[in-house]
Amino acid sequence: MKSLFLVCLLLLVSACSAAEVAFEKMSEDELLAYNSSVGYLNFVHCSEDVRLGSFIRKRSCLTMRELLEGGISRLNTPSSSLSISFAR
Repeated sequence: MKSLFLVCLLLLVSACSAAEVAFEKMSEDELLAYNSSVGYLNFVHCSEDVRLGSFIRKRSCLTMRELLEGGISRLNTPSSSLSISFAR
């Protein structure tokens, strides 16, 4: 009985963690298909940045809502800029 509960709990936790989409790993065609299926504020914009002291490019992706709100800066730290609130 205990093992059945643990298996169900494990399945529930793995299903919840799989819901997040990894935009950084998507190809350009996959991003175009995704963007055509969502509203404007949920469009995903990806860019490749070179980090300081490294020649390796790192791809970072943000939604248009995150870009407009300024909640996350390019260094993935909270921004002190004014936020724009949108109706959801």
